[in-house]
Amino acid sequence: MNRPKMLKSFRYAGVGFTKLLRFENNFQFHALAAVLVLVLSSLSNLARWEWLVVCISIAAVFTAEAFNTAIEKLCDLVSKERLQEIEDIKDIAATGVLLTAVGALIVAFFVFGKRLLESELFTL
Repeated sequence: MNRPKMLKSFRYAGVGFTKLLRFENNFQFHALAAVLVLVLSSLSNLARWEWLVVCISIAAVFTAEAFNTAIEKLCDLVSKERLQEIEDIKDIAATGVLLTAVGALIVAFFVFGKRLLESELFTL
């Protein structure tokens, strides 16, 4: 791949990320959650492997939300009618985001659970 073409690909991806962040409420929610998790991570003295799983979890949720949004927009373009097949496709894509977010919550529980329970927040 030549360099100008590769740079265009990155530019297109940046435009897509900006659109998700500006116009998609669910992506905005996930971005806010990611910022909070990254702040909590930086305050928690995580091990390298814990940083790794936290970052992979954040990337997975962002990726799932991006694919879900793309699928929804494609479905809306394909048919303006309320077809059952289109509804099923959208529901299944949304389930992908939900499963990824639940997986990220499980990671958060394992990474932060003990730290939070042992913190001053839970001492009487």
